[in-house]
Amino acid sequence: DLQGLESGCGTGSTPIHHAPNFAHITATDLSSGMLDIAREKAWNASVSNITFVECAAEDVPHPDQPYNMIMAHSLLHLVKDHRKVIANMADMLAPGGYLVTSTICMSEGMSAFKLIAWPGRAVGLLPRINFLRKRELESAVQDAGLKIHNCWRPGKRKAVFLIAQKPEN
Repeated sequence: DLQGLESGCGTGSTPIHHAPNFAHITATDLSSGMLDIAREKAWNASVSNITFVECAAEDVPHPDQPYNMIMAHSLLHLVKDHRKVIANMADMLAPGGYLVTSTICMSEGMSAFKLIAWPGRAVGLLPRINFLRKRELESAVQDAGLKIHNCWRPGKRKAVFLIAQKPEN
């Protein structure tokens, strides 16, 4: 009875793809428009084991049954407090459960973008963007009590992919 969560599911492609491997997936997003698209895509794909919930990553409710896997792709650099979100995710994982993320770590080499990010946010053109470093992401995951199995950055991309596991005990 595998249970999954995707926080920041966007248009639902990832939970729909993984749905056959889970008894149930909860997929959350802050945008009702994105969730409308995700629901339609799930319906068109005849996927019925996903519940779509509108909420911020900081407000994902704790489940009745812990998750075996939590996914958070292109999300952690957009939240107010990535450490709090990661700690909350770790709390929601079952012992032996996995956290899988891909996170843009813009603090490493995107100095030109930094110049426009703050003014862009101030005038409402850009969302909140946290300029994380790979080591900050790794530290937050480890501080939440998870063991990192893999952490890599393919090629020259800014995205850091990470797989961590909650200890069995």
